[in-house]
Amino acid sequence: MDYSSHCRSLPGIIEEIIFRAGIMHTLFSKHDSIGVIINSVLFGALHMPATLLEFAIYFLMGLVFSVIFLKSKQLEISILVHISNNLLATIGMF
Repeated sequence: MDYSSHCRSLPGIIEEIIFRAGIMHTLFSKHDSIGVIINSVLFGALHMPATLLEFAIYFLMGLVFSVIFLKSKQLEISILVHISNNLLATIGMF
């Protein structure tokens, strides 16, 4: 990977550390369902959507990443899925 590839991966890694390891695992470890919902709402809001549809898309992405983390219990897997999603979105722009 070149420098620009690392720069595109970094936001996904940071978001997974904050949202899945930080918010879900630390704050809601005993309340999985509440953690998944709050985490997904915050994830959607962080991306500053301009419309309700954009919020719904980011909310659903946060929901998917959260469930993957919850089921796998491995941050690395949600990071990999997040980076893959961002990569596909980037490829789709060309």
